[in-house]
Amino acid sequence: MKKLTMMLSVLPALLFNTAVMAEPYWATKPVQCGKADEVIAISKSYGELPSIVFDGASALPNGSAQLSKFVIATNEAKGTWTLIEFPQGSDMGCILGSGNTHVRLLTQGESI
Repeated sequence: MKKLTMMLSVLPALLFNTAVMAEPYWATKPVQCGKADEVIAISKSYGELPSIVFDGASALPNGSAQLSKFVIATNEAKGTWTLIEFPQGSDMGCILGSGNTHVRLLTQGESI
């Protein structure tokens, strides 16, 4: 019981300190970019088709935003996916991430 009481008194301090230290920061990570049709061809080579398209923006380090379309292309049979960004006013596309496992939470037309 003494250990439990001590742990419960220390735990909030640990959580608070972690939260204070966990501030967002700008990171540089490798992304694969190219002409939009070339990036689309990479996704298609895995049998992926656009499943979801989002209009959005990417925040830039200078505080401005770059308007973009974000596409999640999936291959339902194989479970693969690719997240692609298409910056507005450009003929470029960038693969932000991809994977070989996804779980569809709802099918088209299914209610919660």
